[in-house]
Amino acid sequence: MDIRTHTQQLALDHGLDRIIQGEEQAPLLPDQRSITPADAEAVGQLDRLFRQSSLEDWLEGEIRPEIGHRELLSPAAFRDALDRAHTMLRERAGEDEDGARVLNRCARLLKDEFELRDLVSMYRGALYQG
Repeated sequence: MDIRTHTQQLALDHGLDRIIQGEEQAPLLPDQRSITPADAEAVGQLDRLFRQSSLEDWLEGEIRPEIGHRELLSPAAFRDALDRAHTMLRERAGEDEDGARVLNRCARLLKDEFELRDLVSMYRGALYQG
């Protein structure tokens, strides 16, 4: 058999002919609000073996924040924490006359953050719906 004939048989130049869907239902995914991120990023074994530490790696490790409560990385828990912080800022602004201006500004910035997050959520929902 000639090599050209063999490679012509293996050529995939016409794309997909059809998509076959099985009769089984799509797997049920967990609620997005309750998904917690992984504890550590995945690093390939070859990357671990061949990658040499550099000053950039050290600096990146030094500026990476330590997260005491990993559940804050889930969207629902983070939103709840932001709500509590907003309430606390409003309460403190009422108690502290000297810092009320700064605390009210922080509360307004958090409210703007809420509005932006709601807008992103609305756009994401619109994209999912098509």
